[in-house]
Amino acid sequence: MRIDIITVLPELLRSPFDESIIRRARQKGIAEINIINLRDYSTDKHKSTDDYPFGGGAGMVMMVEPLDLCISELKDQHVYDEIIYLTPDGETLNPDGKALLCTLANGQYVGGSFKCAPRAKTDDGLIEVCLVKTISRFRFVKLLGPYTKGEHLDRDDFKDIIVYRQAKQVEVIAEPGFAYSLDGEIIYSDHFFVKMVPGALNFAVPE
Repeated sequence: MRIDIITVLPELLRSPFDESIIRRARQKGIAEINIINLRDYSTDKHKSTDDYPFGGGAGMVMMVEPLDLCISELKDQHVYDEIIYLTPDGETLNPDGKALLCTLANGQYVGGSFKCAPRAKTDDGLIEVCLVKTISRFRFVKLLGPYTKGEHLDRDDFKDIIVYRQAKQVEVIAEPGFAYSLDGEIIYSDHFFVKMVPGALNFAVPE
């Protein structure tokens, strides 16, 4: 059994794994436990792994880039049965791994005519996440009209099939071969992050 643990405090974790039953399992080759320093994958000279939350708020949050670089390198070297992420406030929207449709938007419309995120504000620094659970064809036909008009979030008869959240960052983990549409382009990726970047675009407005 191989276990890789990613942490910013490697020295703190090494000691517990060198004692008692776990130590004996390691000595006998039953378990291989590797402690990996996330700071080795930082992209700045200060070895930073956290940053202030996008959109404001107290405290600090983990940066995506070092974690993604670290996990991507490990996945290139080894095949894992499971990758477990620990987060203080993350929520898995579909624990069963199933969904009919999911949109991530900062504006109200996708595809030019589908008002998937009627509560979206382009200046609030939040991603609108709208997930539709797997449903029958009959119910999908009933949903299509309200979904197009942006009325689906206020309908009581759709509350059991729609999950709606606002987030500053979203992580998507899917089966191999997963495809998604990014502004009309089809992209294949089974693991990616979406986050808001404040001030990324500048607009020149004539006086």
